[in-house]
Amino acid sequence: MNDQLYEFLAVHDLDDLPDGAWGQMIMDAVVEWNEENGDNLDAFETWLTYCEQKAERQTENNNLTFEP
Repeated sequence: MNDQLYEFLAVHDLDDLPDGAWGQMIMDAVVEWNEENGDNLDAFETWLTYCEQKAERQTENNNLTFEP
């Protein structure tokens, strides 16, 4: 998944929604992405990839160390 698609989906990522609604919101965003960009991404598969990348990015951010 490229950064542009990831960021597009992140805008639709409302963590306070119940899990089912949250997942549907991301999958609906994939459909919107497809329409705007002429892609044919599978909404469910793209949602799974988004979840994996989100977890990876959060882990990377948590592993950053800052020195004063």
